[in-house]
Amino acid sequence: QYDMGVLQLGDPLIRLRDTPVGNGTTEHIFSCPAACSHDTLTEPVTVVREYLHMHASGVRMCNQQVRDGQVIRKGEVDFFDFDQQGIFSVVQEPFRIEAGDAFRTTCMFYSVNDEVFGLSSQDEMCIAYLYYYPRQQRFGMPYLCGLLMGGGCSAEWEHYELGGMTNLGRAFGLSAPRVCPTSPPAPEDSGSAGNLPSLNTMMILGSIVSIALAIET
Repeated sequence: QYDMGVLQLGDPLIRLRDTPVGNGTTEHIFSCPAACSHDTLTEPVTVVREYLHMHASGVRMCNQQVRDGQVIRKGEVDFFDFDQQGIFSVVQEPFRIEAGDAFRTTCMFYSVNDEVFGLSSQDEMCIAYLYYYPRQQRFGMPYLCGLLMGGGCSAEWEHYELGGMTNLGRAFGLSAPRVCPTSPPAPEDSGSAGNLPSLNTMMILGSIVSIALAIET
């Protein structure tokens, strides 16, 4: 019934290629402005899958959806293990993105080998993949929002030293509240995306798009 699109957030074009992650425990934040969805979406879209991707130095990741200045939803993984997962599938109900929604994608790393961002598995990445319908385009290009994208879909980048693993804001197995707020009830689904591709297929397609766009630019 609908064509599916993939919204990529964080640094999908690897604009930080060859930039050091930073030894020790670090946090890298990519903020996608509200102008991106405002200028791109012709109607609300429904997200059916959300995947969080880093490499071997990644230890925690969080993707927040912001509406009118308030975080309304989050997808996160407290303990990321590249050898176990490679990409983390967020367990949640489908949710909607509306025009004017912003996103904040945060990746946390523990590095001891002077890793840099790049295309290799020995390098690092910070990308959130949101599989949604109906597919949207921006000036004939896929709906993406990342670092140095240009126009209203260019994300801002911040990075900080966290001073140790105890400052990651993890909550799994703890009584402390999460840094990312609890998700609100998911909105009613407005349609069906039909049969969804497998996880492996979506991982491959998302990676191919990121790498191809990074090489072209």
